[in-house]
Amino acid sequence: MHTEATLTSGDDMSPVWLAAASVAEHSPTPWTRSHDDLDPARRMTFYLGTGHPHHLNTSGVPLFLSAAALARYRGRGERFPIRMTGGAPWAGDSGAYAALILSANPNGHPWTAHPDDYGALWTRLIDSIGPPDFVGIQDLPCEAQCLARTGATVAEQFPHVPWLRTLQGWHPDDYVDHYLMYLQAGVSMTGETVGIGSVCRRGSQHAVAEVVETLAPLGMRLHGFGLSLGALRLIGHQLSSSDTQGWSYTARRQHIRLPGCTHTTRPDPVTGTRTPTDCRNCIRWARAYRERALDAVRHAAATAAARTTTAPTVVASDPATQCRAVARPRPGSRAITAPI
Repeated sequence: MHTEATLTSGDDMSPVWLAAASVAEHSPTPWTRSHDDLDPARRMTFYLGTGHPHHLNTSGVPLFLSAAALARYRGRGERFPIRMTGGAPWAGDSGAYAALILSANPNGHPWTAHPDDYGALWTRLIDSIGPPDFVGIQDLPCEAQCLARTGATVAEQFPHVPWLRTLQGWHPDDYVDHYLMYLQAGVSMTGETVGIGSVCRRGSQHAVAEVVETLAPLGMRLHGFGLSLGALRLIGHQLSSSDTQGWSYTARRQHIRLPGCTHTTRPDPVTGTRTPTDCRNCIRWARAYRERALDAVRHAAATAAARTTTAPTVVASDPATQCRAVARPRPGSRAITAPI
């Protein structure tokens, strides 16, 4: 049984989390953005991922919702989110990774639907809720376990579905290859919001940073799917937006229950009793986590501004070639140099 303010991690993060919760309660960072704001956290949009769409009614901050979560609510009508008329923005996700890895049987998941049906689902959802900032395409993740599940290679995973364009890959060169495929198809992404896939489940945050730093010079507005606080501390200032549901995982793992919260489990099917539980579904805790994420973006911006050395200047015929020249090549590939 958890008690109020239970923080069992035993490390020095506990008071920091409590301080973030206080900021979120009393002076939260506004979600409105401005490209020339002095606060780097106000130059991007940070979405809190949640499996409870009714939080749209009361969250007050941007939310990230999967097609599967919304479809479940759409089907049963339980506390379905109201139509947004001036509240905080939201964005939609296909839930590709969850469909492939976290679902015992992906059949029936919206990600597996025919593109026409997938589009029709989102059309109905948007009609009920209001317009999102963007909706994720039915992209194909490139994590090793996803490739094993689909039986495809990285090169065969690239999608051509026209919603939020998403670049997939594993090594930085893979993402540049996918970017070039869009260009070869006559699709320019300069100035457009483009998702970076297969980055949320990596063990190395520096590997995530390398991907983002490779793509940043190409002139796209990058969205980082499911980035951790560690990744945001490295490259948060280079993103136009990002999302995370890490707040819920952190609450479960560290048994976090904020002072004043009285969450309980679902009723036991036999006895009907409820047991006190943590803040895994708590919007108060989610907003506290958001403040820590925005602090991570501020840290990244300050670190970048304080750097005294820069990457070597590469003279290249085009931005993609320059990105290839400075990126670490994928294992087994030939190093690509820029023409002089």
